[in-house]
Amino acid sequence: MKNIVRLLLCVLLLASCKTVKNVTDKTNVDIKKLSARKIVRKHLNHKVNINTMAAKMKVLYSNTTKEGKRTRNSFTARLRMQKDSVIWIKANKVITIFRAKITPNSFSFYVSVPKNKHYFEGDYEMLKRMLGVDINFTQLQNMLFGQSIFEMKGKKYSATIEETSYKLTPKIQEKLFDVFFKINANHFKLDQMYLTNEEKEQNLRVDYKGYKLFDKTWLPIGISINAKEGVKYTYMNLDYKSVTINKPISIPYRVPSAYKRLELK
Repeated sequence: MKNIVRLLLCVLLLASCKTVKNVTDKTNVDIKKLSARKIVRKHLNHKVNINTMAAKMKVLYSNTTKEGKRTRNSFTARLRMQKDSVIWIKANKVITIFRAKITPNSFSFYVSVPKNKHYFEGDYEMLKRMLGVDINFTQLQNMLFGQSIFEMKGKKYSATIEETSYKLTPKIQEKLFDVFFKINANHFKLDQMYLTNEEKEQNLRVDYKGYKLFDKTWLPIGISINAKEGVKYTYMNLDYKSVTINKPISIPYRVPSAYKRLELK
């Protein structure tokens, strides 16, 4: 069950928009030296001016266990979102694999795999136990939009230029892990986020492949994730086939009868 939840979480965190090549030509960006404070301010000022989003995506998932066993899966998924209200996702591989519905106060999903049909209804405690840190709806939504999931206002950073991005490193790191960000020099959205805990040999790297302008709002067009814990390794790549914004959406979600409920222990 943990693998399913991890896979579900990755998809939810990495949702994006239609893949378009060469949307942002970073090599042509003239990077000027800016203070860390100004970079943070520009990043925070890029508000997402959309109400709804619907997308179809192709997902590739690969996982290697500490025993060296490797699994590789691909499937299609549909995502619908009402900003600040609900995130809905359905994954298919010939048949529907799972559906999920996330609101600011609840986290629920059901898995339709034959002989293993179950569902979960609850709050974010399950995600907290899986990740070891608190996470909420706003953070998921920020990841979706290429924004920092951490509070940046009022914190001090050092800033350097690394290739075609601004690299921000907190002068005082988080308690559980070290983190740094790479900010796009063109529109000041995230190019990369990296978290590491050297003591536990854990690291997570999220790369945004590029952005496209939708109704005066820059949104990600593709994302890859690399997660490592000791010798265990997980990779996920998302390719987005279509997207619509600010159109009416429906959120079909009803747990079928006879499914077994999962309980936190």
